Amino acid sequence: MSTAAPERPRAARHPNSGGVPARRAVIRWAVRLLRYEWQQQILIFALIAAAVAATFIGSAVATTTPASASGVLGTAQDAAVFSGSPAKFASDIAAVQRHFGQTDVIETQQETIPGTTMTFNLQAQDPYGPFGGPLLSLVSGQYPSSAGQVAVTSGLASDFHLNIGSTWTFGGVSRTVTGIVENPQSLLDEFALVAPGQVTSPSQVVVLFNGHGMSRSAISAVLPSGSSVYDAASLSAGNLVNPETI
Repeated sequence: MSTAAPERPRAARHPNSGGVPARRAVIRWAVRLLRYEWQQQILIFALIAAAVAATFIGSAVATTTPASASGVLGTAQDAAVFSGSPAKFASDIAAVQRHFGQTDVIETQQETIPGTTMTFNLQAQDPYGPFGGPLLSLVSGQYPSSAGQVAVTSGLASDFHLNIGSTWTFGGVSRTVTGIVENPQSLLDEFALVAPGQVTSPSQVVVLFNGHGMSRSAISAVLPSGSSVYDAASLSAGNLVNPETI
């Protein structure tokens, strides 16, 4: 009596599987499509490359472009910038007021964000001053009005994990955050705004004023030595690609 070994069951082929002939057909179709539509393929690739390049260049220009004249002067015609000893700033400001009358004073003290190389300005300015209004915008909350208050830009709020109502202790001074602010003329500015007179050791003072049509050289001649004078023409001369153009 003999026995026959049982045959192994054959794997069932999927009814939609074409095997090697199907793969060859798909490859031939792809090659034919590429041959007939290579111009469209190149055009699509070129458009993608152009979009990426435009985004990169636009971001670089927006980051490195200096502020426009209005981003420095506000509504004033001229600005005098003083640096050096804080003890000398009072006499410098008085000299501008004596020759040109109404002024708007912005005191800044550069600070470093702990643990980084990034800096920001501790800035004392009257948000309702005669010339500097365009340099400030209130995003939310309120402007600081007393010694224990501060308003910060959104970037600074993120860096220090601050919200409106938070208590921010920096440089040994505790202040309550009253609002989120920005410089609408230069949105890259990062600063903490305090009430006038609350920057105890300013590293720079900007005095906005109207020079009544006097030239920069004439204004410089009547101001204390060491001051830098700017007007709209001088600021625009070094700003060939300005934010308005972008």
